[in-house]
Amino acid sequence: LQYTDLHLPGNGGFDLAVIRSYNSASIDPLNPYETESYAGLGWTVHFGRVLKSKDNVICNNVNQTSVADNPVLELQDGSKQLLAFTGSTSPLMLTTQRWKADCMTGGVAVYSPEGTRYDMTRLVNVGTQFKPVYAWYTTKITDKNGNYATVAYTGTATAQMSSITTNDGRSITF
Repeated sequence: LQYTDLHLPGNGGFDLAVIRSYNSASIDPLNPYETESYAGLGWTVHFGRVLKSKDNVICNNVNQTSVADNPVLELQDGSKQLLAFTGSTSPLMLTTQRWKADCMTGGVAVYSPEGTRYDMTRLVNVGTQFKPVYAWYTTKITDKNGNYATVAYTGTATAQMSSITTNDGRSITF
């Protein structure tokens, strides 16, 4: 389930939308409150993230014969796409729907097929103690026209957003 809770139109089609997404598969039935989010059990609110299980090394293709440990791109609407390593330097990873990812200091830069860049540098462990899942959350979004938005978070290692601000003055406080 997805719901658009807020939509702010912007310059050149650079709109801001806050989308709430529900996925019952994200709830651990043995310990449902271990993965509780600020939006409620099974709900997520973010501007995109890259997920990686087992370890927080995102840019190394440790197991080249399998995609089992590859990172997964989760979009704002909750849809997921596997990032496959290309074997070249750029793009380092690619999805079947033509999203590209390259390494950058502290995380990854992910590019949509339309040319929008998502800097995902906010590292948070969103898994459980026994099943860690690391997530790199979006900290900056830049469209092909140079419009951008920065996402701020509370605390040091949380996924809870505090605000998003655009270069044309729009702002949302959570």
